[in-house]
Amino acid sequence: TAGECEKNPAFMTTKCAKSCGTCDKLDFRKRCPMPTGEPAVPPGFMGETFERAVSLFAEFEPQVLSADPWVISFENFISADEIAALLKHGEGRFERSTASG
Repeated sequence: TAGECEKNPAFMTTKCAKSCGTCDKLDFRKRCPMPTGEPAVPPGFMGETFERAVSLFAEFEPQVLSADPWVISFENFISADEIAALLKHGEGRFERSTASG
């Protein structure tokens, strides 16, 4: 239908690319290019970053699940009241995403 490419671009630009004239968006590398800037953490320093997170934020009860690759769980990151407030704020406004890639 007319105007759908503008009304629903997340779906239409990839699922109906020929109709919308967006065939170039079918290539994931063009649709979601890697940033070309400097990395936030220089190569070789990621371990120090995670170690610092564990030592500086004890109040969040960090649990190191793996150090290679690094996986940390913060057991006390958010309170039950904060969770309830976030869920209430989004209540009735969640919808399934149709965007992919």
